[in-house]
Amino acid sequence: MLKAAILDDEIRGSKLLAHKLDIFEDELQVVGIFDEPAKALDAIIGLNIDVLFLDVEMPGMNGFQFLERLGTFNFEVIFTTAYDSYTLDALRISAVDYLLKPVDQEDLQTAITRLRKRVAEKLMYKTIKSTKKSSNRLALPTAEGVYLVEKSNILRVEAMSNYSVFLLIDAKKISGI
Repeated sequence: MLKAAILDDEIRGSKLLAHKLDIFEDELQVVGIFDEPAKALDAIIGLNIDVLFLDVEMPGMNGFQFLERLGTFNFEVIFTTAYDSYTLDALRISAVDYLLKPVDQEDLQTAITRLRKRVAEKLMYKTIKSTKKSSNRLALPTAEGVYLVEKSNILRVEAMSNYSVFLLIDAKKISGI
């Protein structure tokens, strides 16, 4: 399950976003809601989150300054803001998405889909990196996670529009993303 935190100086907006995220409760859990960037700095690192829903305009420190103060971080960022003028800045830090308030449920769904894909890609990269380069196994990313499969167990690979199906010796099928 993905862990999320929300940082927004408007607590009402944070609670509304958390409520909208409830439809993803099977895959995403909000583990922290913060309304003061300075207090959130240490707390967010300790939560070991996968994604931060981050407001841009906040008193004392904006969202970009917050990320700068964090230094290195290992979570994804989805900006939630009333201002459309920071889109390029969000792209520069490779944010998953940039949602304008009030956050539309359809836009939120798209952002969560992008988040899932980004997290799966990260996991696949870590898995591949951790296996030896001369390994006889392949890491196959799927919607359920990453499968490690012995190359010798693969009978064939079928290309389907935007994904591949791996057919294994034991008649098992794995649909990769």
